[in-house]
Amino acid sequence: MADPLSISASIAGLMTIADIVIRNGYKYIRAVRDSDKAVAKLISEVNSLSGILHSLRNIAEGLEGESAPFISTTQVHHVESCYRTLRKINDLLDKFELSKTKGLLDQAKERLRWPLTHSETKALASEVEGHREKLALALNADEMSALIILLARQDALGTTLSDIKRGLEKDRVERHIIVLGECRGWQSILAEQVANRKWLDDARKEILEWLVPANIDPMRNQESAVTLRQPGTGVWFTDGIEFQEWKLKRNSKLWLHGIPGAGKTILMSTIIQELGKIVGEDEGFAFFYCDYKDAATQQLSNILGSLIKQLVLQKEAAFDLLTIFHESYLQPSGSYRSPNPESMLRILHQITDLFSLTTVLIDGLDEITSNRLDAINVIQRIQQDHRRVRALYASRREADIEQSLGEYEQVSIVARSSDLELYVASEIDTRTRKRQLNIKDPDLKEQIMKRLIHGADGMFRWVACQIDHLCELPTDKARAKALDKLPRGLPETYERILGRVLESHTEIHDLVSRTLQWLACAIRPLSGRALLEALAITPGDTCFDPDAMTSENEILRWCSSLVRRRATGDGIELAHFTVKEYLLSIEPTKDPRLAPFKICTKDSDLLLGQVCLTYLNLDELGKSPPPENIFDDIWSDDSELELEEGNEGYGECSEGDYDDDEDNESSDEETDSVGTNESLDGTSGDDNSSRMQKGKPQGSSLIGREIRQQEKPKKPADAAFAPWCDKYPLLTYAASMWYTHLRSYHQDPLVVHLSHKLFDPHKSYQFLWWSYAFLSDALRGGWERNLSDTTTLHWTALLSRHEVCSWLLKEGSDVNRISELGSPLDCAILGIETLWRFDEDDLIDQMGDNFDSGVEAEDFSRSTATTVHYLLRAGARVDKITHPDFAGHPLKMALILECDNPGLISYL
Repeated sequence: MADPLSISASIAGLMTIADIVIRNGYKYIRAVRDSDKAVAKLISEVNSLSGILHSLRNIAEGLEGESAPFISTTQVHHVESCYRTLRKINDLLDKFELSKTKGLLDQAKERLRWPLTHSETKALASEVEGHREKLALALNADEMSALIILLARQDALGTTLSDIKRGLEKDRVERHIIVLGECRGWQSILAEQVANRKWLDDARKEILEWLVPANIDPMRNQESAVTLRQPGTGVWFTDGIEFQEWKLKRNSKLWLHGIPGAGKTILMSTIIQELGKIVGEDEGFAFFYCDYKDAATQQLSNILGSLIKQLVLQKEAAFDLLTIFHESYLQPSGSYRSPNPESMLRILHQITDLFSLTTVLIDGLDEITSNRLDAINVIQRIQQDHRRVRALYASRREADIEQSLGEYEQVSIVARSSDLELYVASEIDTRTRKRQLNIKDPDLKEQIMKRLIHGADGMFRWVACQIDHLCELPTDKARAKALDKLPRGLPETYERILGRVLESHTEIHDLVSRTLQWLACAIRPLSGRALLEALAITPGDTCFDPDAMTSENEILRWCSSLVRRRATGDGIELAHFTVKEYLLSIEPTKDPRLAPFKICTKDSDLLLGQVCLTYLNLDELGKSPPPENIFDDIWSDDSELELEEGNEGYGECSEGDYDDDEDNESSDEETDSVGTNESLDGTSGDDNSSRMQKGKPQGSSLIGREIRQQEKPKKPADAAFAPWCDKYPLLTYAASMWYTHLRSYHQDPLVVHLSHKLFDPHKSYQFLWWSYAFLSDALRGGWERNLSDTTTLHWTALLSRHEVCSWLLKEGSDVNRISELGSPLDCAILGIETLWRFDEDDLIDQMGDNFDSGVEAEDFSRSTATTVHYLLRAGARVDKITHPDFAGHPLKMALILECDNPGLISYL
């Protein structure tokens, strides 16, 4: 796959086009000896321009990387202007080239007929000369910011280079502060924070994290998109009449739609970039990217929350409104209920009323997969009846979206030939210099450009795949042959890539298949190292084999255009949404060869879930417990914990300390004297948690000494656990997502075996690693209470793993054991919600905010009902209040939270 594009790559594209013009121009001059001398002058000027472009590219390459990311993505209008002039000249020469197919007499007549008059040719030469002089000025730039300004709109070039340098010095200092700042946001927000030195305090950060998770960051998507954009492209739209009219109206609404691969997201990044530069002081500006690779970005509450967050960071009065909104959700228990989408829409409208004008942009509406129509109906109401809001949304043109956005002004997006040509020219030059493409015949470059632009049908994505394929071919002859057999559309293109994989060893087939399954079906993106670990594991492994690990370069090599390296540099992702759609659409009956690459979500879930469970049960995690200091770092309870001193804990014991029961008797007595306020792995003497088992130390090592309140600040749970995520890259994903992947698989033999091992009544080290990783990921901010009195039955009930619950009950687990999470029955009804403090109003609010539906929700509902059934059959009490936060019986709890689960209600 191509590297992210840059200013130097854009200049290189102009160089390639200029070289084609020069070559064709000299052909014309040689063929027509008495041609107009102005033509020779024109070609000479293009030749001089080419020399300037070569020098300018070298400067750009030397300067790239020194500036803040958003600076290096500024629109470069002069590239587009220069391109148009070169394109105009080459179109004239193309007429001469095409005439070679005619008879000798017709050729002679055509060669004498230059389409322009002498004065028109001179004017065109002057136009080239003007470009050359302005680009020559840019040769004096000594930093990227100055270079970009010099390549911007021509009407901005009246400023001298010395003036530019003076203006940049102050900007450089402010940008340095921005890069070091804790808060990342849009340019205008950051600039205001730098100017006013108003950084967020802890209280406000908590409000923002309550509103939307901190990892929902549209700026990250923006940065990724602009690094993939060819500088100079998209100007046709931002300078076009539709966009200019939309900008002039205060309540305008515009819907951009286009075919897959047309570059909608890249164009949206251009629009956001352009608008971000002209936002007024009293204007609000917010944007969002829905991303098929990250399910969290498809949730309506996160979309609205992110828009609100961006706006409140731009105006103090807006944050005051959010603070009042936040306090309205405070409950007697001290926790805060989560707002539902309707209430979030209302506060969003109140906030937009504080601005003279608010601009809202959302990309990828078609990538919302759950309750899309309901979500879009809410989104379109952001602008509805609000004259101070202008909205611009982008997606494919699909029926349900058109139903909601039917009243919007519409613009159909396809990749323009000018943008495609600049992109192809740039890629040819860049890959040639990197020795990825070795074209010996200069005319072949021109043929590649013409064929790819002609066959693109408005799709950047298609063009990118063909360039990748041409780079894989060894000779010009093979490339010329490939141009005669270009696949039609993206499906044929992807099929060709998989066909090449099938020509390799079967182990490569397996690597590509599993890689594509992980990238397409992972619930959230994996880091690069986590993906490599996942690919190295075969379900059922007991030890991790480092020699089984592949490399990102191997994945990129064999998966070719189907994947790409993330713009952040960390990990690999599917190259485009259409790749996943293609893999899902493969029909093995039509082409059995492609069956190994067919993605069936349920089958992939089984594979991914088995790999996760295998990882959690690896022997490496069973050799030692989580380190003691994690507990100290993340404990956030207000009470002081008093424990007996002298309990060394199993963290300092060797395997030899647990060789027989006699040796363990004294240890049992010592640990039994410890109070109930223990760390997560403590068992407090319940029926299924004897503190020491033969070969299985079960005591409390994490706080096997007195723990007191410390003055040092506490880390958030996820931050405290982060070093161990670095040591075990797949651990957090495996701990948090295995049960979701396996929501439909309870009786699979391997799943049963691994689940029983992980949730053995006598808590193993593997269980401790799972619980720490699971809780640090789920709670993130901190643990509010000690969960040492929970049993493995509580946790399997919480996860609705009814088969494991049934097995634990047969093993003698106490079905009525009350803990900080309530009884196992409470855990089954509440699910993961029981990890947070709440009251009855919280549950009612959760019911109103439940947008989940579909097969996944139905699977969980059935599993929950079955789990409750097993617990009741084993004697679970329904006539007692057993939950510490909820003043009601289990039936009342279920009627509030599970009212749409009649099976569960009937059991109670």
